Amino acid sequence: RSVRISGMRAALVRRRMHSLVETAGSLAPAKLPPDAADALGPGVRAGPWIVQRELGRGGMGTVYAVIHEDIGKRAALKVMHRRLVSGSCEERMLLEARVVNTVGHPNIVDIFETGALSDGRPYIVMERLEGVPLAVRASESRLLPDLAIAILLQVCDALIAAHDAGIVHRDLKLDNVFLAENSEDPAVPRVKLLDWGIAKVISSDVHQTGEGQ
Repeated sequence: RSVRISGMRAALVRRRMHSLVETAGSLAPAKLPPDAADALGPGVRAGPWIVQRELGRGGMGTVYAVIHEDIGKRAALKVMHRRLVSGSCEERMLLEARVVNTVGHPNIVDIFETGALSDGRPYIVMERLEGVPLAVRASESRLLPDLAIAILLQVCDALIAAHDAGIVHRDLKLDNVFLAENSEDPAVPRVKLLDWGIAKVISSDVHQTGEGQ
């Protein structure tokens, strides 16, 4: 009787293993993230900038940590996704660079170069920041009132400067408020407002979004 039970158990195990193998074989291959085929690997060049690693992806493009081949300056390279390359989208990247330099505020990310890859994808080069977006920080733990106010005041300073220059951000959200490390006061991060690609320049009244975007 015990031999028969053992045989039944062995048969059951074999059936389960066979089922698992069939299931594993029928699984579809893992899907790659959107625009993954456009990714730049370490060592790829964008002008004098050499890619070190990927920092993150957004709706418009991918951001990489880069270093200047001659002077060793560290920066961040934002490259537009291939599927978005068009005249209007390229203009948005140029607009972002112009807007940032028009305002020129310490709480706005600095952009100091523009260009295009050999395949035509436009890019901008900006300061590389160490830290996390406010969205990540807020999800980790509750922000104490003093810290929340300190962050909000810096955001307001940047927006006041932009509005004085006739510019409206139009995409203000937690992901675009970056909390950079602050060597002068480690307890209070240095705020940097990111992603000015759909900013509104009131004086020129240029439309930078279309239906569905």
